[in-house]
Amino acid sequence: MGSTYVTHTIRATDRKKIGDLLAGRKAMVSTASGGVVVVYDKDCNSLGKEAPLDLAKMLSASLNAVVFVVINLDDDVLIYWLFKNGTPIDAYDSRPDVSKGPIGGHAHILCEAFASPNIEATEFILRSEEYVSAFDRHTHLVKALGLAPELAGFSSLVADSFTTGFGESASTGIGGNP
Repeated sequence: MGSTYVTHTIRATDRKKIGDLLAGRKAMVSTASGGVVVVYDKDCNSLGKEAPLDLAKMLSASLNAVVFVVINLDDDVLIYWLFKNGTPIDAYDSRPDVSKGPIGGHAHILCEAFASPNIEATEFILRSEEYVSAFDRHTHLVKALGLAPELAGFSSLVADSFTTGFGESASTGIGGNP
């Protein structure tokens, strides 16, 4: 069984403001790295596809920012949506069904959102049918976008180790441990 997670990568660095927007939720906010912050929200991992989209739209609109929401389904399928100022501007599914290759996803839109010049590499990652692992595809995608690869997944984080408040820890719990 592979990993399953949802991440919201936000092109913003104000963890306090992001934390305020997440008040009352069981979520974590990473430290700012490369001009982005990643949010892990417990409900987004268990309430179906609409919960991550609703959170992405709210965060993107409230922060006037780009939000890249990624869903890894059992390490078999990688799905993403890209929001800008509350509006969805791109979407992707690595495996809409077993007989089709990846659909959606526009490398130039994704690269522009994160100021990455790596359009060709991003296009290859999106279209390649060589990826067996959705986590690997996600990791390569964030690298091509110029982001830290450790921002790709939830699997390396231990929920019981989250701290409360906005200290110097690598991630901060909001509203309790996810």
